[in-house]
Amino acid sequence: MPTETFFNLKPEKKNLILNAAFKEFSQHNIHDALVSNIVADSNISRGAFYKYFTDIEDLYYFVYRQITEDAHSLVIDGIKRADGDLFLGIEYYLSALVLSYSTSDHQKYFETLTLNTNYELEHKLSGEDQSESSASMKQFARLINPDNLLIQSKAEMIDFLKVLTPLIHQCMIDYFVNKWDEDELITQYHRRIKWLKHGVLKNE
Repeated sequence: MPTETFFNLKPEKKNLILNAAFKEFSQHNIHDALVSNIVADSNISRGAFYKYFTDIEDLYYFVYRQITEDAHSLVIDGIKRADGDLFLGIEYYLSALVLSYSTSDHQKYFETLTLNTNYELEHKLSGEDQSESSASMKQFARLINPDNLLIQSKAEMIDFLKVLTPLIHQCMIDYFVNKWDEDELITQYHRRIKWLKHGVLKNE
């Protein structure tokens, strides 16, 4: 978490630093990103950087939390638009995500993040953001209409969302790797969700 000194900066200077960090993390994964590039782009000294952040990982996780808050808002909007239909809501979310990529700089950031996230980094990211992630899951669960689902409680709903999340994440990995367009992303999402809804065993 950034220091109080960082949070006390004028908004213009904070945004300058965060924009420089966003640019660096859009071009390099966490292991290759350089403090020197960020301080050069934001016109601050290296000493000032370490007054604001413990290290580059500290800044990386802070930027990650800021960006994922926007993504969580898209999930919430999608579920609301679908009147609580979970699977349709996720479809709306994926379409909104692709649209946001076309009108912002987020695509390159998410592409770099998604394609460079291994188990260790994913565990660290979820650990850094555990309380926020748990709160988001609870918020999603409250919005979902369970009438058509074989789910008996909010706790079970949250467990199911934890199963669903990697499926969505894999869809996004394949979206970037295979250079899918929105139609192909949604088609592949439907195909994979069908396995989750109906299973893969043939009827006996």
